[in-house]
Amino acid sequence: MAAAGCSAASDSDGRSGTGTPAASEPGTSRSPTLSAPAQAAETACTAALKRGMTAKTTRPADQPFRYPDGLGVQLRGIHPSTVAPYASGAYPGEPIIVMTLQLANHTKTSVDTAVLQLTASYDDAHLDQPGAAEIGEVTDQQTSDMPNPIPRDQTGSSVHEFLVPTRCVSKVIVQVTPDTDHRPVRFAITKH
Repeated sequence: MAAAGCSAASDSDGRSGTGTPAASEPGTSRSPTLSAPAQAAETACTAALKRGMTAKTTRPADQPFRYPDGLGVQLRGIHPSTVAPYASGAYPGEPIIVMTLQLANHTKTSVDTAVLQLTASYDDAHLDQPGAAEIGEVTDQQTSDMPNPIPRDQTGSSVHEFLVPTRCVSKVIVQVTPDTDHRPVRFAITKH
């Protein structure tokens, strides 16, 4: 279920991104407090802030979306946090945003969530760029997968965490693609 670019970080010495980062060496640009995914997030955040966020196809995060066939999509419990000590995808203490995705199945059949995709970026344009790197997803004891399938007239939920620089926490676009039968829907996280 994880999106591209959501695997655990690895330093040049092969260590998993869950340990403590090494100190910067003189003459290098490596930050002593950020993992490689966090450094990439800072770079993407800066670029997005310079471009300005577009919102033509994006709805507020607190506004549920319902497809014509009855499938509902909603983000809930959005809040900033920090990476836990035993997480995959970032170093402990780095800033993240946590959210619960809910799919309410009011269609005529069960919904297969095997191909569910949840991706995040700092603006709409970034998500449309072919091969663009999305915000890294973090996995720890708080995250959970969406049940599969979701029977008719039932709701499924999953918990997701994304690595987000502090200054971009209020400027995040989350794109949800529930399955192959529904187009993506975008939510703008502008406050929490």
